[in-house]
Amino acid sequence: MAADVSSLDLGDRSHVAGAVALLKEEFPHLTPGDLYAALTLSAHDTGQSGFDTETGYGRLDSEAARALVQSGWLPSSSPQEPAPTS
Repeated sequence: MAADVSSLDLGDRSHVAGAVALLKEEFPHLTPGDLYAALTLSAHDTGQSGFDTETGYGRLDSEAARALVQSGWLPSSSPQEPAPTS
């Protein structure tokens, strides 16, 4: 779910995996792209505006992601994961 999952520590990976599991349990129809969109669009930006290499999309907010999915609003084409930069 992150641009470079290898850069996440074990705790971060666990939080993302837990959020994905909770969303899939409540909304089993979600595709990987839907999950990516819900988590990235609902994250609280903590660095530069939008995606950046220091903080990614920001702080995970699984409740906001759930609310986004529950509202029925997801982009018609989910955002693409950014390409890693060197």
